Amino acid sequence: MTTKETNCFIYQKAIEYLWEHSQGLTQEIFETYLDDKRKTTMNEVFQVAVFSFRDWNPQFGKSGITEHKEEIEALFKDFNLQYFNQNIAALPDDELNALFKKAFGGSNNAYKKVKENVCCTAKFLSEFKNVTELYAYLDSFDSTKEAERNKLIRIIADKVKWWGAALVANWLKDIGMSNYSKPDDHVKFIISELGLSSDNEYDVIETVFKIAEDYKSVDSKASAFKLDRILWLIGSGNFYNHKGIVSFNGSRTEFVEIVKSEFDKK
Repeated sequence: MTTKETNCFIYQKAIEYLWEHSQGLTQEIFETYLDDKRKTTMNEVFQVAVFSFRDWNPQFGKSGITEHKEEIEALFKDFNLQYFNQNIAALPDDELNALFKKAFGGSNNAYKKVKENVCCTAKFLSEFKNVTELYAYLDSFDSTKEAERNKLIRIIADKVKWWGAALVANWLKDIGMSNYSKPDDHVKFIISELGLSSDNEYDVIETVFKIAEDYKSVDSKASAFKLDRILWLIGSGNFYNHKGIVSFNGSRTEFVEIVKSEFDKK
């Protein structure tokens, strides 16, 4: 097979495998996980950034500590960026620590990292007058070009503490920058085990983009974001908004083995 044929096969096989191993999945439910619409307010993009703590802070992930909805809403006031910068981020550090400890819990190390991350994010977003200006800036980097995507990721990673390439790309994809994907453990495992790239985060982002671009010849609405979600669902089996409705009995290892066996036949 040509590279394009291989990429199209992988994208299509991922869709088929997810459906074949999911019970209770409907097209309507499936589409909710592939929604890549852009946000309409700065509050929304700020909220997406804040909740990224669940992806990068190991204490919250391993100990089962979850966000406290009421405390977080009280701290962020519907994630109003202007309110946060004027009334929260400007507080003395001890008061700021106390607020984050109440909202997030965890050890000193955990909530202080979240505080640092959120304050850096708020400062970065405050460089823009509104959400239109933010997206204009993001779009000034041609996301169809690897060098431009990587440049933007590195710029943001340098400004936001505790975010590396994976978390920046994750935030970008989740606010509707659909040419980005998050090279998390599941996506890296599938892409690297199939021999499509190394497990380097930037290499994985580029590979997911190329697969999706080739699949646009089959489905014009294909995107790196959508492929990322499909591979992540295969790896995690976590239909997080439909627990008790959708169940999954596949695995990323089985998916890789099936695809490899198909490659051997061709």
